[in-house]
Order: sequence, then C-alpha cells, then structure tokens
Amino acid sequence: MKKEWRKLFRNSKVSCWIIFFLALLVRVAFYFWGTPIYYGSSGYQLSGDFGSWAQSIQNLVEHGQYTVAIGLGNGQFFRPPGYGFFLLPFYLLFGTWEDAYVWIAAVQIAMDALAAVILFNAVRILTANFISAWLAGMLYTFYFFALGWTPVLYPEAPSLFFLIAGFYCFVRAIHYNGHNTLLYWLAMGICWGIAALLRIQLLAILLVPALVIGWNYLRYKGLFLKPLLLVYAGILITYGLWPARNIINYGEPVFIQKLVEGGVWSKDYTSFFGMLKAIQVGHQPQFSQLLKQEAIHWPDAIQWTHEDSIKIQHAVLLMHTCGRATQRWKENEGYGKAKVLTENCDLEIAALWEDLTHTIKERHPYYTSIKVPLLNLSKAFFKNSLTERPTPFVVRVAFGLRSILIFVGLFGAVILLIGKSRDFHLVAILILAAVGAVYLSITFVARHVEMRYLLQADVLLLLPVAMMGGLWISRLVAGKKDVHTGSAEPTTDRKDAR
Repeated sequence: MKKEWRKLFRNSKVSCWIIFFLALLVRVAFYFWGTPIYYGSSGYQLSGDFGSWAQSIQNLVEHGQYTVAIGLGNGQFFRPPGYGFFLLPFYLLFGTWEDAYVWIAAVQIAMDALAAVILFNAVRILTANFISAWLAGMLYTFYFFALGWTPVLYPEAPSLFFLIAGFYCFVRAIHYNGHNTLLYWLAMGICWGIAALLRIQLLAILLVPALVIGWNYLRYKGLFLKPLLLVYAGILITYGLWPARNIINYGEPVFIQKLVEGGVWSKDYTSFFGMLKAIQVGHQPQFSQLLKQEAIHWPDAIQWTHEDSIKIQHAVLLMHTCGRATQRWKENEGYGKAKVLTENCDLEIAALWEDLTHTIKERHPYYTSIKVPLLNLSKAFFKNSLTERPTPFVVRVAFGLRSILIFVGLFGAVILLIGKSRDFHLVAILILAAVGAVYLSITFVARHVEMRYLLQADVLLLLPVAMMGGLWISRLVAGKKDVHTGSAEPTTDRKDAR
C-alpha cells in the first residue's frame, strides 16, 4: 500500500491536480471564513485604489483615453495599465463593475492556485526531487500572505502569478540549456514585464535577468547575446509599451506613474509625506495629528530651530486653509467636510516642506540617509502587526512565520550558491538579486514599506526553503549521501527541451 501511495505522489500529473485543488480549496475557504478575521468583512475586498484602475480602463473603452478622469492633469499617468487591462474583460463581459467584483476575485483565486502548481513543477525540474517539489507547492498553498491577497481587488495576486510564471520559464531556459530553449527567455521577459505593469514596484527586478545571463556566460560559457536580447524584447513589448505610450502620445518620459493633482495626492500632502519619509518610518502619528489640528509630535532625534518651527506652523496653517489634498483627506478620514476652494496654495506649501526636508537632511545626514532606511528594512523583515486596526493573535503568528521563512530562505539561497550545481547557482543569484533589489529599493529609495510591495520577493524566498528542505529530508529518510541534488552540468538533449 505504501508503495502505491508513493507512486501516486511521484506522478507529476496527479501531483499537479492534487496541489491545484488543495490550493483552490484553501483560498475559497479563506474567501468565506478567513476574510472576516483578517479584513473585518467576508468575501471580496474592495478598496479605494481599485477605482483608479477601473475608471481608467472604463474611460479607455468609452472615450478612447486611458486616464483616471477626462481632462484631469496627470490623470493619463496616474496608474500603469497592467491591472486595468486585467480588469478589461470583466467590464466588457458584465457591463458594470458591481456585477464583476465576485468574478474578479474568483479568477484571482484560480490563478493563485495555479501558481502553486507552477512552483511545484519549477522545483521538480530543478531538483529532480519530489519532496522538494511538494514542499514548494505546499508552502505556497498555505502561504498566508499570498492567499490572503486573492480576494482583494488589487494587482497583488495577478502580479504574483506572472512573476512565478516568469520564474518557471527561467528554470526551463537554464536547465534545458540550448538553442531550442531560447524562447523561454522571451517568455520570461513577457511575464516579468506584465508583472511590473501590474505592480510597478517590481521594476526593481527587471535588471536581474541581465545579471544572471552575464554570470552564466562568464562562469559556465553559456549563451549571452541571444538570451539577453530575447528577455529584454519580452520586457519591451509588455512593460516597455507604457513609457513608449507616454513619450509618443504626451511627450513625457513617464516610466512609473505621476500622481494626480487636485485630489488626495496633491503637492500639499505629498511634500509633507516626503518630509516624514526622510525622518521616520511611516507617517503616523503626525498625519492624524495634522488632520485633527492637534500639536504635531516629531521624532526625538529631530531638532527644529525657531525658524524651522515658524515655517512648520505656516505650512500647517496653509494646509488647513487652502491645501487641496488636506481638505480631501480630512473628509475621507472623518475629520470634517472638505472645503470648496476657489484657489489653492499647494505649491507654496510644497516649497515650505521641501525646504524643511532639505534642511533636516543637511543637519542629520546619518540619521536621514542611513538610520531611517535601516529602520525601514527592519520593519520589512520583522513587521508583526496590522497598521490601522487591532491585530488578531493568528495574524501575529502569521507575521512571525513570515519572518522565519524569510531568513531560512536567505540561508537556503546562500547554501545553493556555494554548492556545485550550476542550476542552483543561477537560481540563487536570481533570488538573492531580486530580493535585494525589491527590499532595498523600497526601504532606501521609496521609503514606503507595505507588505504587499514585498510579497513577490518573499515568495521567491520560499523556493530555497523547499529545495534545500526536500533534499535534506530525502537524505535523512534514505540514509544516503548520494541523493540527487540537481544537475551540475547544463542539459541539452532532453525531450522536454523541445
């Protein structure tokens, strides 16, 4: 009987179906019974940002313009179109967004369940070890921070799917190393370009394939020019269309996005937010204190002069008098009805906050340039609570497990890097470079740490956990040292390469 079960779980097709339906079951269960615990309400989760993608794609259908609002300054640059185009078929099919919400969540759930199968197959190819492959599939199946985003009408789940699909193409390209696998590099570029259009923070990883291809060429004499051209051709025909459209149609080289003037992202708020990012982690409690018109308490490390204090008081007064974003935020957060402004002083407010930011950076160079980013990095690794509501115990446990998996994944990637397997080397370089690019760009450059921006990097770290864990378990069970640990040499003659 045991042998029959072993054969069943070593059958790739059977394993894929088991993992898919288990992952699907877990996500459907979370949709109905987990969302009330984590989000406070059951079913799909609709937040304000969804409207910007939905309205942009709706305007494209109805008016021929991809913009969050017709005639609104910077509206055509407000959101990269990845998630908008993901939503397009739902709008065309149902005609209204309200009818489409549950189906959008359903498709995201199915895609994420399929992602678990893709990871299973990627690790199976890399290690030729079914325990490692099953570990990869199961880790993703039950990874709370992936499945937890599937009912949310945001681009996190679709972006994860395309990142994982791109990783699978990368695995196929390096493992079956030869001319007849070159199109996998193109497919990787297409998938990662789409992932970046969906979640723009993933732009940080788009240089990683060049690093891996270069390493493969220098150390293993692998192909260089063709893979390089193909992967970036894939990126250009997906993500590259966004800046190309902005330059050709509007004459502006917008590679990421431009915040919309006149709403909650007007310069009175963004300049204040930018100053806070320079001096501390996060924007609370100062943001709430500002909206409530309370005294603002600054970090102890920051020392304002009398002249600085006068500028701060003047900037705050102007924000309440004629700052456009401030009025919107006060109403959105329940601190009063927004004033109808006949004129605005956003630029004057921005000049004051930007001058204060420049001053404080000059006065505290180490604190603002090194210590605050390191505190951001610490938060990225060790976040243990929700931001705006009490954190249930089960969620605290999930945050703790996330931190453990991150460090075990980093350790596993280093072990892969110092081993003898060429495939493992290249995978480890890809993972470490991608994780480093995402974490450092968010904590040191953007300085706006949200777990959803780190999600894709965290998922990549599940792979070395599964790969090394499965191989070690196999050795322990078999009591042998010769368990297969990946091909040390590139393979060119397998039927799967075709």
